[in-house]
Amino acid sequence: MSGGISLALATTLALVAYASATAWHRVTSLGSSINEVTTLRSGHLHVLWRSSQSSSASLYDTTISSAGKLLGTRTVASSWALISNPALVHTPGSGLNALWGGVQPT
Repeated sequence: MSGGISLALATTLALVAYASATAWHRVTSLGSSINEVTTLRSGHLHVLWRSSQSSSASLYDTTISSAGKLLGTRTVASSWALISNPALVHTPGSGLNALWGGVQPT
């Protein structure tokens, strides 16, 4: 019985040590309305998220390395009147594709 308890304690301590060594980083913007993010791993982890400020909505892709390092954020779409929650799909031959519904201003 004590062997099982020792293993459980060692596992718990290892998880606590890992969690305390891992830093958390915000990938979305402050002060914006975020409903849902979508993720897809294709080499790196891609986090697709939307942001609404006043009457303008934008869609962003933040890339995170397998080591957890933020590699950057790029704009996928900007200055839309409305953007719905996005989806990411990987298509052989064309890479990542972002899908969303939205309304562009005229």
